[in-house]
Amino acid sequence: MDMAKVRFLLKEPQHTIEDKKKQPSLVLFVYRINAAKKVVYSIREYISPIDWDFEQQLPRSIRGRSDLSELRIKLNNIESHVLSFFRSMENQDITLTTELITSELDLFFKRSMKDKVPVSVLSYAKNVYVRGKNDDNVKLITSAATR
Repeated sequence: MDMAKVRFLLKEPQHTIEDKKKQPSLVLFVYRINAAKKVVYSIREYISPIDWDFEQQLPRSIRGRSDLSELRIKLNNIESHVLSFFRSMENQDITLTTELITSELDLFFKRSMKDKVPVSVLSYAKNVYVRGKNDDNVKLITSAATR
């Protein structure tokens, strides 16, 4: 089994307007099984593209930014866990599939099926608000939902 590199990419790495580079982008786990199949999995973390090191595919090392250090450690832990899982599958002669890798990531992140479905309009609005997009719409939805 060829062990390709686990990568972390930003969903929206570049923006045309300079101000938008400060908006957080979702961090994705990416692993290519072969030329035809790859796993793309949200780790549910956001980072501004200006804080991302595109060469290393990790948050930049910036003194005094513990949030970036913590995210960097989290990504390293994910990579270590997944590579260990891959070695275990290889030792058992089990072929990696997108479903198998996704299931392992779901277990690692303790996600269930209900986590994949939005629970309510309010939780959706809060998720959009956290991402820093459509702030006015979120405030309208939130105020209407909490009346």
